[in-house]
Amino acid sequence: MKINYEKAIIAQQLLSRLIKIEPLTIKKDSLIGGVDISYSGNTGIAAYVCMKYGSFEPIEIKYAKVNQLPPYVPGLLYLREAPVIAKVLSQLSQKPDVLLVNGHGLAHPRKMGLASYIGVVFNIPTIGVARHLLYGEINWSSNPPLIVVNNENVGAILTTKNNNKLYISIGHKVTLNDAIKIVKENLFDLNLPAPIWYADKFSRETIKRKNKELNTWI
Repeated sequence: MKINYEKAIIAQQLLSRLIKIEPLTIKKDSLIGGVDISYSGNTGIAAYVCMKYGSFEPIEIKYAKVNQLPPYVPGLLYLREAPVIAKVLSQLSQKPDVLLVNGHGLAHPRKMGLASYIGVVFNIPTIGVARHLLYGEINWSSNPPLIVVNNENVGAILTTKNNNKLYISIGHKVTLNDAIKIVKENLFDLNLPAPIWYADKFSRETIKRKNKELNTWI
């Protein structure tokens, strides 16, 4: 499948105009989801995990598989991962109140990373959670340090108990304070917030299964 990367960039620029930054109300019984993808060649396996806010027990787990995904292009991760995420989200019994995406949101050259793309397309509050910085300057004088793009605070760097850094950014329909609070309150003693920690674990475990088993997936 031939991809027109110029059109893909234009699509990002147009969709970025639809991003909303607004306060998110989270309650004790709110649902928080996490999604991550593991690969075998160009086959992607997405795992989605949903939990009650502040809980460590999954209440819903879904998987999806997509073959022949395009290669990763910096800044255009959505082309590779959005099809798998879309497939797994289509299976949900109930939308989460907020979705954590293993990727970036506004901390992106066009302020339209994977988390923002998923948020806008699915009309759901999203937060980007990544292990590395893709784009932006760091304001180290803030606590926590802030990620700045075009003079706007779009993300923050959080440090886990194991001294690993997480690069959090606004996806869609959340404020930066929301994003920081939500990640912190669902991080526990892990290197990732619990929903993504489980999704990462389950997707990696699943991709290790025999191809024969994977090929039975729809």
